[in-house]
Amino acid sequence: MKQTNRIRKMPAFSERILRVALTRAAALVIILALLLGTTACALKDSEKSESKKNSTSEDANPTGSQSGDPAGPNSDPATPTEAPATPTPDPNAMDWAKTIEWPTAEEIAECNKAAKDISPYLAAWMKTGDVGRYTEYAIDFRADYLPDYTYCCLANFMLDYSALNSQYAKVNTDGGIAGYAGFQRLGPDQDHVAIMSFFYCEDESGNKTTISATRLYPGPDDNMRFGGEGEGVHCITACPWEAGKWYRMKLECGTNEETGNTTIAQWIKDLSTGEWTMISKYDLGVKNVVFTGDNAIFLENFGPATAGEVRTMEVKNARVRAENGSWVPVKSGAFMLGYEHTGSYKYGVEDDTFWMITTGVTGKAGEPQQPIMMTVPGGEEGEP
Repeated sequence: MKQTNRIRKMPAFSERILRVALTRAAALVIILALLLGTTACALKDSEKSESKKNSTSEDANPTGSQSGDPAGPNSDPATPTEAPATPTPDPNAMDWAKTIEWPTAEEIAECNKAAKDISPYLAAWMKTGDVGRYTEYAIDFRADYLPDYTYCCLANFMLDYSALNSQYAKVNTDGGIAGYAGFQRLGPDQDHVAIMSFFYCEDESGNKTTISATRLYPGPDDNMRFGGEGEGVHCITACPWEAGKWYRMKLECGTNEETGNTTIAQWIKDLSTGEWTMISKYDLGVKNVVFTGDNAIFLENFGPATAGEVRTMEVKNARVRAENGSWVPVKSGAFMLGYEHTGSYKYGVEDDTFWMITTGVTGKAGEPQQPIMMTVPGGEEGEP
């Protein structure tokens, strides 16, 4: 079963890949795209205006619109391709066709066939402000376009393990103990799943002790481990979430009555029915642990076979429960390209909703500004 984990701390992001336009011959335009790294897909829309490429956020977006593309739509787009209908028609659904120049079925198929890399990986750090430590986190999400090998991560969280300092002479958290929680569509003929991951913590008092989370639900614990980008344990379990529907995910800290350790439970709510379902629950092996700091989300393609496909994710109504019990809305996020993968992408705000869209087909979305801070004007508050 395919599972993907990203490193616990978002790395510094490299400069945007340069594209250099060569001279135009009398009867033929020859364009050579110079790419840093592995090319995901053949570049189809080769002619781009130099003035557009070099325009700044202030010059190109004087209205201050909250969009990840200050340069606006392509200056010389091809004949628009209508976006395919979303799986669940909704009169209030996002009009994705206006966000990018939609790739044709042929472009997508060719990209999928040729791709050796994944499509652009988009991330956002949701700003919790002065809250500091909190015990619960909730966020609403929907994925209208959900091809195989898609990860909608709704929480790349940090945990405060400072309580260990009174128990051990030395505590090694490698800059912080992190975890992930979200939902994936795996490969063909595989389940849609939910995932929650925790990294290890090492403590030293004469001898080194590795502290690992233990799964309480669903049982029994199969001690499923991961490595490569840090080491830890995770739960991947079937979850019949669907494209085109709104859901709410909640993470909550509790206490294991038998061990006294902190627990973290992952829940999902189908907003069309109002029904909550517990997905998984872990005993962290440590007492008095809470969430801390900003919380990241990301949209990832983890299989090159579908790199050309369009992926989307919307989130709204994010909030955290401070240690004093009050729920605090999270209305701002720093959006960015997380890793340099070839393709097209954009992000923005529509009413009370943040949105992301990505495809491995190049030349469909201009040059989005990143990172960019965006804020929603409203949204639900209080108990989720």
